[in-house]
Amino acid sequence: MVRRLPLLVLLLATACGGAPRASEAERIADTLEILESAPPAAFHGRLLSLRTREFTTYEALLADALAARVVFVGETHTNPAHLAFQLELLRSLHAHDPRVAIGLEIPSPYQASLDAFRAGDLDEAGLLKTAEAGTRARVSLELRRPVLRFAARHGIPLVALDLPRELVRRIAGVGLESLRPDEKALLPDVDVTDAAHRELVTAGLRAHHAMPAAALEFAYEALCARDDGMAAAAAEALDGPAGRDRRLVVLVGSGHVRGRSGVPDRLTRRRDVPLLVVVPFEVAAAGEKPGWSRLVAGDDGDHVLITAPPPEKP
Repeated sequence: MVRRLPLLVLLLATACGGAPRASEAERIADTLEILESAPPAAFHGRLLSLRTREFTTYEALLADALAARVVFVGETHTNPAHLAFQLELLRSLHAHDPRVAIGLEIPSPYQASLDAFRAGDLDEAGLLKTAEAGTRARVSLELRRPVLRFAARHGIPLVALDLPRELVRRIAGVGLESLRPDEKALLPDVDVTDAAHRELVTAGLRAHHAMPAAALEFAYEALCARDDGMAAAAAEALDGPAGRDRRLVVLVGSGHVRGRSGVPDRLTRRRDVPLLVVVPFEVAAAGEKPGWSRLVAGDDGDHVLITAPPPEKP
């Protein structure tokens, strides 16, 4: 079922009134008290606004999304709860305003295939066959089948935002400075100077991979190149036929949007448009204590969807 907002709700979404609001510190404390009052599973599917530091509703999130030109919805690629939420939000946005385009974390060489699919010249099976089995593009397309079908049914433009796979591999192997001139010409301006972003990303890489300093640097440069590449492609889409006069909904891995320091901030440097960032927060039903304090007091995005982790592979 597509959720629609009554006009009155939209008009009142930003209205003020009633009793004076608690301070941000008080709201954080109140929300933490609720989160710590029950097992983590009790909060699966709940939405948290990091603008207000309080639990929120789908209707309030939708109102914020309708006020944005670009909506980023992060995901763990294999988490069905994240993918289902993305589809639901797309359906709701389209129901209110069909002028929607969808940005995908798929390498740009697949754009021609996406265009042919939208035009009806390529069916779903044919689209999947354009991507080699086992590649990130193939996996992404397979996971996106419901979104692809929804886009095809309504003629919604699909935009391949990511850099070519071979170029990303080259950067991860030799670094930005050692690229050939023809390779550098394929890149937008790439920023690797954000110290907070560097620490966040490299800490995550070190937690999962033991690698020499040079390899760690090249991996970070490759990620920044992808983030700036997707930001540049999104900016171009907003100005071009696919996204002009449309709301762009970007579906990407959470690491590219969490804290806004990936694709969202890099898009803001290129285009002054209102953004909304929605990120998931995975917490198991039992076991390790969730990092509720960091989440509620942090700045992962505008809204957070609390979910279980993806199912373990058999």
